[in-house]
Amino acid sequence: MKTLQFIALFLSTNLLAQEFYPPTDEDLLNVSLKLMDESKELMSKKPQKDCDNDITVGMSREIEVKKPVEPENREIFCVCELDGLKGLKVPGKKKNLGIVLGEYVESELSLTTGNDNFLHGGLQAMGGARFDGDDRGRTFGGGIDYTLTGKEGQLRLTLDSTGFSKFAPQDGISRAPDNTHYLQFRERNTLNIRLDKNFSYEENNKTYLISEFKFVNETDSGNLSRAAQAGWHKQAKEKGLFNAIQYRYVTAEEDTYAFNAILGVGKKWVSDIGNWKCQTALEAKGGMSIDLNKSISPEVGALASAKVSHSSLPWLALSTWIQGSAGRMGAAADAGIMLSVEKKMKSVAIKTFIGVEQHNSRMDRRFASDGKSELYHVLGVTIKY
Repeated sequence: MKTLQFIALFLSTNLLAQEFYPPTDEDLLNVSLKLMDESKELMSKKPQKDCDNDITVGMSREIEVKKPVEPENREIFCVCELDGLKGLKVPGKKKNLGIVLGEYVESELSLTTGNDNFLHGGLQAMGGARFDGDDRGRTFGGGIDYTLTGKEGQLRLTLDSTGFSKFAPQDGISRAPDNTHYLQFRERNTLNIRLDKNFSYEENNKTYLISEFKFVNETDSGNLSRAAQAGWHKQAKEKGLFNAIQYRYVTAEEDTYAFNAILGVGKKWVSDIGNWKCQTALEAKGGMSIDLNKSISPEVGALASAKVSHSSLPWLALSTWIQGSAGRMGAAADAGIMLSVEKKMKSVAIKTFIGVEQHNSRMDRRFASDGKSELYHVLGVTIKY
């Protein structure tokens, strides 16, 4: 405390003097230098004891105790980079579709179109008109199909529009003043909702229960397959693709509506025969149909199908099917064969297909110009994900 002693001595000396003399500039400068030295000395020393620990016996001191702040509920994610694991997929929890369908497997979306002319008139444009149909009977159609598959079942939604046509002369005249042909085009639109529930499932075969609800509308003034046919013929002629016949559509019958409720059972097998992989299925269904006139009729049907592919060309498959049915629309027998090519891209597969079908239903027989059903050609694409 040398500085404080110097200040005290300085003050006492001046107070005892008979006359008071003010400090000189040199005195003030010396005091400032002494204070600065004292401050540096104090600041450089370390405290010997913590103040809160220096508690004298008999004295009490209230020390504020702060409660630790509870950490927030946060999720902590660790991101690690490991060499040699590039592209490794960590399997996550698969989506569950409920008690009916079970764990998600895949989804499919299909677009299909059909015509009695091969490649929808493409063969005709290349000079093969003699092999094409005559635009009568089952002449044009298209549809969209969505399928959701789980381990325990399958849900399928289908919207289809198929047209049947025949010439319909008016007052004995086959053509209108603009030289278009009078034509009756009967459009059959079908909305089908189907649910399959597996009650026996193994790796290579399964047995399932079928429940199906179907709504069917028939009309002469439709705007689905009829509008598509009219637009295609008009564009083909205007673009000079081929000399497409032009039609004047007429209304010859009233619209009809019907509802079908069907139950059934099916079984599918998957087997390997050498290098060939085969998938086969058999289905049998039965139910009731009712129309707006409250006319009820039984519905029965059966289907057999097969699909084969070779191990050397797994992306190429050949499928065949045959089915028979009877009910409100009368007896019918149908069959088809289809060739498909599938391309896989990561988690998506795109399948294009082309096929030929033979139909013999009441509508086919009614609208066929020569009493025989022509071949019906189909094209389409399926996206699986």
